[in-house]
Amino acid sequence: MSVSNIKAIYNNPKTPDGINVGKAHPLKNFVVMMMPINGLALVVFVVLLTTAQRLVRCIPLEAEVTWARQMLKESIYLSAANT
Repeated sequence: MSVSNIKAIYNNPKTPDGINVGKAHPLKNFVVMMMPINGLALVVFVVLLTTAQRLVRCIPLEAEVTWARQMLKESIYLSAANT
């Protein structure tokens, strides 16, 4: 059986109108599908926020002062390099 014979035997049927179209508005479908993703993102954000708030209490003051001095030196260096 050749390819031309197969094409002659099989013909695609015509698809009826409205076959894969829902009755709801497409934006409503989009919002409904995005709700679980947004909810998960909110839960992750809240967990990270509360974790950061609890962990920040464990950082000693000396470490914060050291980091602040380093950042100040870097910002002075960068501002002098940009001028």
